[in-house]
Amino acid sequence: MNFEDYDEIVGEIYAAAQEPARWPEVVRRIAIGCGSPRALLFTPLHSVDQGGFSYAFNMPQDRMEYWAAQGMHEDILMDAMVGKGWLVSGKVMTGDQLVPRSRLLQSRFYQELWRPTGILQVCAGIIFDGRDMFLPPVALSIYRGPSDPDFGEADLDRVRRLVVHLARALSLMFHLRDLSFRVAASTAALERLAVGVVLLDMEGCIQFSNHAARRLFCRASHVVLNGVPGERGSVLTLQPVFARQAREFQAVIQNVLRPGAEDLRSMQLTDGTGAAVCVVHAAPLCDASKLLGLGPRRAGVVFLYDLEEAASIPAERLIRLYGLTPAEAGLALEVVRGGSSESMAGRLGISVNTVNTHLRRIFEKTATHRQADLLKLLLALSME
Repeated sequence: MNFEDYDEIVGEIYAAAQEPARWPEVVRRIAIGCGSPRALLFTPLHSVDQGGFSYAFNMPQDRMEYWAAQGMHEDILMDAMVGKGWLVSGKVMTGDQLVPRSRLLQSRFYQELWRPTGILQVCAGIIFDGRDMFLPPVALSIYRGPSDPDFGEADLDRVRRLVVHLARALSLMFHLRDLSFRVAASTAALERLAVGVVLLDMEGCIQFSNHAARRLFCRASHVVLNGVPGERGSVLTLQPVFARQAREFQAVIQNVLRPGAEDLRSMQLTDGTGAAVCVVHAAPLCDASKLLGLGPRRAGVVFLYDLEEAASIPAERLIRLYGLTPAEAGLALEVVRGGSSESMAGRLGISVNTVNTHLRRIFEKTATHRQADLLKLLLALSME
C-alpha cells in the first residue's frame, strides 16, 4: 500500500462515518491495500438485531451465518486473546501470536469455519474493547490463505495505523446513529431526545439546546448556560465547584470546532468523591449540518448525559415497570456511575459473576443490549 492509496482509504473511512453504506467498500479497499483476499469489520458480541454490524469482503454468506450462529462460541483465538489480556482498544496481533499454528489446525474452529473459507491466518486489530459503555466492542480482521505470505511487522504496523482512524470514525458514527441524527430533519426531533444536545457555531456560541439540555441547565448542578442561545456570547461553562475540570471541558469543545476536525472528544465530570455526574461528548458536525437543515453556522455538537438525573429514579419504579428484582434495580442504577463489571462489583460488595448475571437479566427485561442503551432508558424515564 503506497502513501496515495493509504490516504484515499483514510478519507473513505471518515466519509463512511456519516454514510455507513460506504463501509463495505472501505473494508474491500483495506483488504486489497493490505495484500489480503478477505477482511471483516464487525461487532463480535452484538448481532445486527442488537445494534451491531458486520461488513465483510469476500466472505461466503454460509460461513458468516455459521459464525453468527455458533462460531463466536468456539473461537480459540478469542479465548487466547482474553487469556493474554490483549482484548484492549488499539491492540493489533496475528493469529500466530495468539495460538500456535499446529494447535489451530487441529481445532474445530479451523476445520469447520476457516478451512472451508480458505483462511489460514489473521491479522486482527481491536478498535473498541467495550469498556466505554457508549462504544460496543469492534474488531478489524484481515485474512490470508495457505498460499499467501505470513503477516509480518510491516502488516502489523499498517493495521495499527488504520485502527486509529477507524476508532475515530466509528466513535462519531455510533453517536450519530444512536441519537437518530440520520433521520432527524428538524430541531423538533432533537427536542424528543433524552440526552442533552447542544449545537454550537464556529465561535463556540450556542445556537440550539434541546429540552433535556435545558433541564440540565435549570438544575445548575454542573454544566451551565452562560447567556441566551442564538445570541453572541452564549457559551457552555461549568459551576465553580468543577473549576479543576474547566480547562479540560473547554478544550474538549474547542478541539471539535477547529477547521478540519474529525475526532470525537469525551470527558467525565466528577464530583468531590470522584463519582461521575455527567458524561460529555463533543463532535464536529461536518456535513451533518446540511443533513439536519440547521444552517451553515452549526460547527459542533455537544452531548450531555446527566448521570445525576438518571440515578434519581426510585428503584421501586424499575421494579414496577420492568419486573426487576431489588438487586437488579440497584445494579441498573449503579450502571449510571459507569465503570467495568469489576468496579461495579467492588462498589456493591458482590462478585463479578453476580454482576454479569444481573446485567444479562436486566438487559432481557428492559429490552436493552448494552450499558449505553440502559443509560438512555434511565435518562428517558427521568424526564417523565
